[in-house]
Amino acid sequence: MKITIPYHLTASAGDSGFETIFTVPAGKKITILKTQIKFPSGTNGELYLALYYGNTKVAPYTGYWVGDDWAFVDEMSSTYQGGDSIVLYYNNTNTTENKEAYLLITAELE
Repeated sequence: MKITIPYHLTASAGDSGFETIFTVPAGKKITILKTQIKFPSGTNGELYLALYYGNTKVAPYTGYWVGDDWAFVDEMSSTYQGGDSIVLYYNNTNTTENKEAYLLITAELE
């Protein structure tokens, strides 16, 4: 069954870390097919994002998603097993302003 997982991130000024977006239910697996990322106007390329599986970065392949008033569509095929979490890494390099981004993950849940 195809599912969508929306996520809104607000990163505090100068903050970085990892946020769990979704935990795969026990006995299931999920394959991410596409991730859409929207950086609102005013993000100014100061918010860096990436998807992780445990300690391994899975997307983007190199670098980070970053932008200003820009949307990305990243097609992929990353599979997570029951109990695993889809994790978003973020780094807000602006030390005085919060930054935000919106994600929409399209996946196959089996």
